Amino acid sequence: MNNLEKWFHSNLGVLRRISQIGALVLVVLIPILNKNEIYILLGNFYSLSIGNLEIADPAIVAQTILLTKKVFLPLLLAGLIPIVITLFLGKVFCSWACPYFLISEMGAKLRSIFKTPQPSLKNPKPQYYWFIFAGVMLFAIISGVPIITYFSFPGLISSNIANLVLCGIVGVELFFIFVILLSEMVFDSRFWCKYFCPVGAVLSLFLSKNTLKIKLNSVACGNCEKLSESPCINACVLNLNPKKENLYPYCNHCFACVDSCQNYGNALTITFQNKEK
Repeated sequence: MNNLEKWFHSNLGVLRRISQIGALVLVVLIPILNKNEIYILLGNFYSLSIGNLEIADPAIVAQTILLTKKVFLPLLLAGLIPIVITLFLGKVFCSWACPYFLISEMGAKLRSIFKTPQPSLKNPKPQYYWFIFAGVMLFAIISGVPIITYFSFPGLISSNIANLVLCGIVGVELFFIFVILLSEMVFDSRFWCKYFCPVGAVLSLFLSKNTLKIKLNSVACGNCEKLSESPCINACVLNLNPKKENLYPYCNHCFACVDSCQNYGNALTITFQNKEK
């Protein structure tokens, strides 16, 4: 690794937290600006306007096309930026910008005070992930209900923040988010982001063999053999095993596993390379 790569790897946790806080500040700042009649920024995580640049949640774009059975070119183009980012960097939006991911992380930390996390021995099969997503989309098509709008936690949280700032009210849908968060703390940490989030599922459709990925150096991983538990497995916020197959499409690229590996031989790295080291 060159010096820039080494610096990035050694500051992953700090950089991600700065990004998360920055995204949260953004969704609070937008309605404050709008309330003062400054409209350079408009919208939320459903759809965002920066000047003349339109950015839309690809999950909402997909839902609109399926329910209307029409393709709106401006909307399609608005969904391209998140898709291109995902093609290169993976599901970084989920762990570096989504406000629910940040809140859920805080909940998981609180849960860990009372319950010891169980290290993952293997990752779930991808079929489970796609079966749940297909079920959600099929329900939307058959019922005509825009279910993704109600299940898109980034959009719900950011739009309710805007409503609170502009109108002093919030929607009852926040109660659903609270119930999910509470369920994660009591039963299964981070199950929503891992299995059910439709935003992450649509982004997962654009992962490819050339997308940024976590790679394992099996030789360097020998440094952990003397440890009772692998630091990288314990670090994974979604209870995945970064050393086993089927890491994707579940992994949200928080890179906590890579960060935890810094003092144990750097067996895990972030790379665009396809071959295992």
